[in-house]
Amino acid sequence: MEIQADHGVIYRLGHTIDLYTKGGSIGLYNSLLILVPDYQVAVAILTAGTEESVTNIVAEMVAQTFIPVLHQVAREEARKNLAGVYVFRWSSQLVSKANADGLGLLVERWIQ
Repeated sequence: MEIQADHGVIYRLGHTIDLYTKGGSIGLYNSLLILVPDYQVAVAILTAGTEESVTNIVAEMVAQTFIPVLHQVAREEARKNLAGVYVFRWSSQLVSKANADGLGLLVERWIQ
């Protein structure tokens, strides 16, 4: 199993995305399995023909197209599920407006 980082996607997203890949071929049939654990996604690519490079071209297209979309969906889910106002009931402290616009959550205001 090979582990690779897709540098074209990394520079646009601002952080590393690990892709675990395993490929193989028999006769004129080629396959490639890509696991993206950061987004809990797997992609299987199956091709037939004399050009083995088609599998790699399709894999690059998948990485350049879908990883930015998966990243945006993950950000929207984090914003929906985690951003907001947090109140600690056992004390008088309040964390106000945790924002998910960047990489991770940003605490904008801490009120005591």
